[in-house]
Amino acid sequence: MLGLEFSDLDYVLTLGTPMGRVADVSNVCKSCQIVVGNRKLLADLIVLLM
Repeated sequence: MLGLEFSDLDYVLTLGTPMGRVADVSNVCKSCQIVVGNRKLLADLIVLLM
């Protein structure tokens, strides 16, 4: 959809959700450009499935 490529993490990350559930995630989009104010930054973003 956004044209982002993701790769597998070397581990499974377990997160608590705002709905009180648990989500296991294992994918990351590496070196994504994000803009905060006037600054461009690179970040590794964890993929959360909806």
